[in-house]
Amino acid sequence: MTETRADAWANVAGLLSRMGYQASVAPAYSARGGSPVLALVTDAPEMVVGMAIGLVAEEPEAHIPTKSAKVPRTALGKPGDPQFAWWA
Repeated sequence: MTETRADAWANVAGLLSRMGYQASVAPAYSARGGSPVLALVTDAPEMVVGMAIGLVAEEPEAHIPTKSAKVPRTALGKPGDPQFAWWA
């Protein structure tokens, strides 16, 4: 059975969380009015996201995100690293 992108990104989010980053999978993320897509939302740097995908995915190339956008903060004025949504 092949691994779905949702399963792979859930595993990536789990690994990133254990590494100390905030990470989650958004099943219906909409970037700038676009159609909803499955997205990995995290404050981890791009290099770390790629490394995590390479470590946990069965076929990493199939799950590499190709687009990203900065996610607006839900709690304005609170400290923390900016988060980005990644999707393919």
